Amino acid sequence: MVCRCGIGSAQVTSFLESFRGDGQFTSVDGNIEGLNAPGWSISQYLAEPGSSVSVDEIEVTETGLQFSNTADGFNQVMRTQVSHAVKGLRSFTEEVAIDGLLFDIATGNPDASAGLRLWHEFEPPQGLQGFGLTLSLGNDLTGSSEFAYVEGNGPTVRKMVVPLGQNIAFGIDYDDDTGLLTTWYDNNTRDDISRPYGLTPIVYDGWDVFPQHTTQLSISAWTRATANGILEHWKLRPVSDVVGDFSGNQELDLADVELLTVAILNSTADEVFDLDGNKVVDQQDLTYWIHELKQTVIGDADLDGQFSSADLINVFQAGEYEDAIFRNSTWSTGDWNGDGEFTTGDLVVAFQDGGYEQSPQAAAYVVPEPSGMLGLLSSGLGLAAWRRNKSGPDPNANDLESGGSRHPNTLF
Repeated sequence: MVCRCGIGSAQVTSFLESFRGDGQFTSVDGNIEGLNAPGWSISQYLAEPGSSVSVDEIEVTETGLQFSNTADGFNQVMRTQVSHAVKGLRSFTEEVAIDGLLFDIATGNPDASAGLRLWHEFEPPQGLQGFGLTLSLGNDLTGSSEFAYVEGNGPTVRKMVVPLGQNIAFGIDYDDDTGLLTTWYDNNTRDDISRPYGLTPIVYDGWDVFPQHTTQLSISAWTRATANGILEHWKLRPVSDVVGDFSGNQELDLADVELLTVAILNSTADEVFDLDGNKVVDQQDLTYWIHELKQTVIGDADLDGQFSSADLINVFQAGEYEDAIFRNSTWSTGDWNGDGEFTTGDLVVAFQDGGYEQSPQAAAYVVPEPSGMLGLLSSGLGLAAWRRNKSGPDPNANDLESGGSRHPNTLF
């Protein structure tokens, strides 16, 4: 998912991508479908002196984006590259997780290596080209191999030898107020030790100079080496002082509900979305955000503080009630239970919440009279049927690449 949320006239990029093939978007390159967010560039190529060709050893699976890179020849490199544009980013946290990582290099060959690189690529007019971290397995001049975690580039490089793992995560945290930047590496995401490796934070001002740039992940194999694995998830989000503000604009708004919903759909383990502290990100967290943080009720589609007939009219006019498009609904178009769809279940949840035509304080979550509920539901369903009959079949319902259907991850 990508959220570009307004901060004054600026826009902020945030995404939570699972690469599991259950999303509505296709990569910019056109080769990978089922992404949660638009704007991804995903490619793979094989290069050697004098030539470079595209290859296709990447695919979306139920567990993530599977990649396979093998370089058989001398001075040959095979690389998978995944990137996304970033805009308006200040304080943020970024994390990439890879499962089943396999690095294999030719024994004794000082030119053989395999590596991962998470890099924020800036425009270079002032000589500041970017910043990030690299994790690589290589042979030294004696033929011994080591796995190293390297931060920075050129004169700013810092290095630490760390254990290679199969299920790993790594990332970058940045505090815009202090200018402190921290990189980290976790060699085993299956244990209880979080972020066991990291270098001392440094002061860095690149994001002030280049608020619009690209974040990029490269997985490479050089000269008789292999780099295989599954990109399990990649998330980038602004950091806010406001609890429940996942978009980083210092407000609680629809953008935050959409980000929370995608976190629920992706079964994320990110504790920032676990608002009720039960170690699970689920519908209860959505309810907590609505009741305790936003202080409103389920059914308040526009988050104006009340659930009224206007909300029902608006969600039915959006035309997504029980349509045939997978997970295309948002909070503002009727998805009130966090499953990405607008169905009868959302109406039941909203009326059971008891806030219809009452203030959140007065609602006390009392269910309205059955007769009133039935009348409202009948009117809404009638409107939905009328819209379907009036408009006819959606010619773009099954054409996701055409842009004919709007997805919950598109927030503007």
